[in-house]
Amino acid sequence: MTGREDGNREQPTPAGPGPAWAEELLEHLRPAGRDVRRVVDWLAGAVRGSVALQDTAGNLMAGTRLPLDEGLVTDITAGRIASAAWESRERHQRLVRVGHPSHTCVLAVSREAPFDRRPPTSSRTPPR
Repeated sequence: MTGREDGNREQPTPAGPGPAWAEELLEHLRPAGRDVRRVVDWLAGAVRGSVALQDTAGNLMAGTRLPLDEGLVTDITAGRIASAAWESRERHQRLVRVGHPSHTCVLAVSREAPFDRRPPTSSRTPPR
């Protein structure tokens, strides 16, 4: 892994209010609002897709049941990999391990649009 020359891995952030989505997420995570279903529902809306949180046995903890690659789920819950990306012609999915002292879960996000596509920020042609 590479880092900055000064050894500091933190990125500087501009002063002022953070993005609106970050404020919304923090509101859901405050002590009075720690309802995992609310966080999962918020995430689904934020990514314009579907989100599922399931335990190692495949029980749905929150969100919407999604068709997931069982091999990837097994690799994630066993700790062999921490996250995975999967796509078909119709769906794009991201899976990530969510650890808790008493159990491990998989958070899966699925949507039709690719996750890495962003609208252009200028009219310049990107470098080739």
